[in-house]
Amino acid sequence: MIWDDHLTALMQCYHFSVVGMRTLGGGSSPWHSSADGGMAFDASRRWREVALQVRREVTCEQCGAAFEYTFRVVEEGHVHRGHHLPAHDELTRALEHELRRSIRCPHCRALQRQTRQMFVRRERQHALIGGAAMGGGILGATACIFGGYALAGPWGLALGALAATGLVVKLTQWMLARIL
Repeated sequence: MIWDDHLTALMQCYHFSVVGMRTLGGGSSPWHSSADGGMAFDASRRWREVALQVRREVTCEQCGAAFEYTFRVVEEGHVHRGHHLPAHDELTRALEHELRRSIRCPHCRALQRQTRQMFVRRERQHALIGGAAMGGGILGATACIFGGYALAGPWGLALGALAATGLVVKLTQWMLARIL
């Protein structure tokens, strides 16, 4: 399989491994979206749906015992001229869901919290950054546009709109740099 960088890092960092793969179905898929946004035809293109058996190795935060558990992920991909092009969205989403899930150590029954708390904290931080960027953009754009109009009439309105656009672009860049 071909992995993307985020999925590879996720699997290596949190000790996930694919231990089994079973084909659930497949068929012809000659029509697909082309690079220019239109539909393109390719007679050799096919789709395939697979069930992946994924294992996660965990070391207990309380007693230090190593344990593992497995779960199943269904993923759809395409086969094009002999190359399998998987859709990594389902697998990435399933792995992140497993990291948010509460699990207990089978030896001491302690709840594993560290990884889950890290993901919850990250989501809260992203929500705060997104809210600050959007709120700041709306308030700043409103102030620039109406302030410019109040100070200089139509020309001020135009300059205020230009300043508002620049402000929204800068806040969006700031937000994306913090989140990504």
